[in-house]
Amino acid sequence: MAPAMNIVLFHAGALGDLVNTLPAFAALRPKFPRANLSAIGRPDLLELPRIAGMIDAVVPLERPGFHALFGPGLLPPTTAEFLARFDLAVSWMRSPELALRLRAAGLEVHVLPGPFPPPAGGGHVTDHLMRALAGLGIEARASSPRLPAPPGGFPGPRFPGIVLHPGSGSRRKNWPADRFAEAGRILASRLELPLGLLAGPADEAEAEATAEAWQKAGAAPAERFRDLTPSELAGLLASARLLVANDSGVAHLAGAVGTPVVAVFGPTDPATWGVRQDRAINLFAALPCSPCFDDRSRTCADRECLGRVTATAVTEAGMSLTRTP
Repeated sequence: MAPAMNIVLFHAGALGDLVNTLPAFAALRPKFPRANLSAIGRPDLLELPRIAGMIDAVVPLERPGFHALFGPGLLPPTTAEFLARFDLAVSWMRSPELALRLRAAGLEVHVLPGPFPPPAGGGHVTDHLMRALAGLGIEARASSPRLPAPPGGFPGPRFPGIVLHPGSGSRRKNWPADRFAEAGRILASRLELPLGLLAGPADEAEAEATAEAWQKAGAAPAERFRDLTPSELAGLLASARLLVANDSGVAHLAGAVGTPVVAVFGPTDPATWGVRQDRAINLFAALPCSPCFDDRSRTCADRECLGRVTATAVTEAGMSLTRTP
C-alpha cells in the first residue's frame, strides 16, 4: 500500500490556466491515493477542484507570512511550521525563489519546466502544464480538462439557453460586439432558445455594446449574468445549451463542465490555447502575421484576424454542436 503523504500544490494562475491544469490535478489522486492534497493560490478558483474532489484543502496565497516564500530572509515561524507538514510540493508558479525555499524546507519539489506559456510549436498548454508531474512518473500527455459536478450540482443560476460571453482577459482578443449580437440572434431564432449575456467586472463595455447591437436589430432582450463566482459560473455554464465566446477562461470552463463551446480566436493560437474538448469548435482565420499575442498585437489597428471570422461561421458551428444526432 502506498504511504500516506501530505502534498502541497502552488497555482496562482487565472481561470483558463486553472482549467487547463485540471488534468494534472486529477492525475495526482490515483498516483497518491492516500495523500492529502492542499493547494495554495486564489481561493475562489481553487474551490472548483476542491468541490469536485480533486484536492482536499485550499489555502490563500495571501496568507500572512507567505510573502517570504518569494524573497530573501528568514521564513516567519508560522510559515516554516506550515511547510513542515508536507512531504512533496508541485508548483506551477514561475518562481525560482519559491522552489529554493521549498527545497530548503526539506520538501521534494517538482516545478513546471521551460517557459510559460509554451513557445510556438510547443504543443497544447494542457500538456505543457502536465509536465510539472513528469518527475513523478506521471504520463506527460494530458486528457481533456474535466470538472465533475459535486453532489447536488454546482451552485449558481440555471439557464438552458445560449450564453454569449463577449469579453476576455484582453480586449485584443475580443471578436466585434456586433458579430456576437448577430450570431446570437440567428442561433436563438433557429434553435428557439433564449439568449443570455455574461459579463465580469472587466467585460461590461463589451456586454453593453453587444446588448445595444441586439436592440438595434430588434432582438428580444437577453438575460444578463454579472459578476458570478467561479463556482456559480460553473453552474450557469453546465446548464447552458451552448456558449459562444472569445479565447477566455470562461470558454475553457464551459468545455470542462460539458457544455458545447464555439470559441473565436485571433491573435492567440488555438493549437496552444484552444478549448480542448470534443464538443468545442475553435474558429481561427490564420493570417501570415498570426498568431501575434505579443507587442505586435498592441499596435495592430484593424484586428483583421478577428474580423475574418464571420457571424455565419459562428452560427454554423453552433448549429453543428447543438444538432441532435
